[in-house]
Parts: sequence; C-alpha cells; structure tokens
Amino acid sequence: MLNDSKYKFEPKKNGEIRLLAMDIATQGGSKNDATCFVVMQLIPTTNNQYIRNVVYVTTLDGGHTFDQALKARRLFDDFECDYIIVDTNGVGIGVYDNLVIEQVDDDRNVVYPAWTCINDKGMAERCKEPDAPEIIYSVKATAKFNSEAAVYLRDCIKRGKLRLLINEVDATDTLNRSKAYQNLLVEEQVLFQEPFYQTTAMINEMINLDYTQTDGKIKVTEASGMRKDRYSAISYANHIANELERDMRNIEDEYGFSTFIN
Repeated sequence: MLNDSKYKFEPKKNGEIRLLAMDIATQGGSKNDATCFVVMQLIPTTNNQYIRNVVYVTTLDGGHTFDQALKARRLFDDFECDYIIVDTNGVGIGVYDNLVIEQVDDDRNVVYPAWTCINDKGMAERCKEPDAPEIIYSVKATAKFNSEAAVYLRDCIKRGKLRLLINEVDATDTLNRSKAYQNLLVEEQVLFQEPFYQTTAMINEMINLDYTQTDGKIKVTEASGMRKDRYSAISYANHIANELERDMRNIEDEYGFSTFIN
C-alpha cells in the first residue's frame, strides 16, 4: 500500500520468532469489551534471551467467531507470524474451533489450512486434520496463569526487554515525511496510524489497572467502564515468549554440555 522505499516491510532476522496473541471479546462486544490482536516480534540476544518488540496492535468490536478467526488468519499471514496464542477459556473456544478447520477467505481468494495446538493434547484433539501444523498456543486464563502473566510482564518491563511503538504524534510526523503516505486516501492513512494510537491506549490501559494480591496470586482488574483487552493480549504474548526463551536456553545448555563432554 505504501510505495516508499524508506518504509519497507522488515524481513525476519536470524532466530526471530513472531507471535500473534488474541484476547477475545464476546459476540457483539461492548464499549469495554473488544477483541484485541497483538503482534510481538521476538529477537534473540547473545545471552539467550528475547527482546520483545510489540510491532502491531489492533482491536475488533466482538463479532462472530468466524470473522474473528478470519481477522487473525489475515494478520498471521501479513506479519509472517510463527505462532498464534488464543485464550481457550470461555468464548475463545469458538475462535479456536474455526482455526482448527480450513477457512475460506472470499475477499482475499485464499483457503487457510487447519492448524492444531502445540501445547495442549486435549485441545489438539479438536483438530481432525492429522497433518495440521502445530501453530496454536492454547492458554487458559486461570487465576494462576493470570498471576504469572502479570509478574512476567512487569519483570520484562523493568528489565527493558519490552519495546513498544512510538506515540501517535511522533509517528504521524514521521509518516507525513513520506510523499507516498500523503498520497493515500484518508481511510488508508488511518490504517497506518492506528497501531500507534492503539499503543498509547494500551499504555493508558495498563496504568489504570488495579493490581491486588490474594492468596499469593496477583489479580488484575479494570476499573468500572475501563478495558483490559490490550493488556491481556500483550500479557499472553509475553507469557509464551518466556516459555520460548526457556526452551531456547535449554537447547543451548544441552548443546553446550554435550560439546564439552565430547
């Protein structure tokens, strides 16, 4: 869409992983209930950690589970993601069930293949395609999981491992330097601006959440009339990033040890 050599889609770096995380709203949604999509880029460091770049944020006001799954498929392809993270507690199961079967996208003239679950055998059995690629991380947003996610995200922020987009004012200034951007329709310009506005909204959302500790667990709640769908999506992505980081370290430890003893 933006035919400008200064703004090219960034190719994947060596060892990079891209995650798409969803926090799913009920059908129809409400002013404080929307489906949020977060794309997180994991860049490996020399000390076997991942820098987490949140490169895209968008929301969808609920809707049919088919349409929410279709939106996820499109973003997954557009950003060349490796895994998708879905909260399969409650309403999320409907979106999940659309992801484990073939799905037709009439607008893009594409048939998306069935995916299966990588981390939950029971959820994987819902996919009936024996050769479906293991793409989906199923998360169950229990009190324990949510507490861990809150702790992990706070730790990641403190250690400078989480990077967000610039604010919408600076982004608009940067985009306006492009003649190709200036020549776009207003509706198309809004598509480029949206992730930056969404990032600011996500920061405000996180600042205004209430964090309480009960029975050794952190509970995160939104104030009346506020939202936490953006926070939830980024916390899911960061939680899985931590798991992938541990896997990377384990592989490195095994390789290093075997090299030493041989």
